[in-house]
Amino acid sequence: YGCPHCHKGVKQASMPRQPIPKSLASAGMLAFLAASKYADGLPLYRMESVL
Repeated sequence: YGCPHCHKGVKQASMPRQPIPKSLASAGMLAFLAASKYADGLPLYRMESVL
């Protein structure tokens, strides 16, 4: 909602920072990959087929 007194537009929050700048991987994706690789022992070639 805009302020009715000063007639300014809607303010928008800034986007959260990416863990790796200019990448498509989100924090959740990187956490999933790390957990699958190191906690579950999933090989990299199997992660490729999941993604």
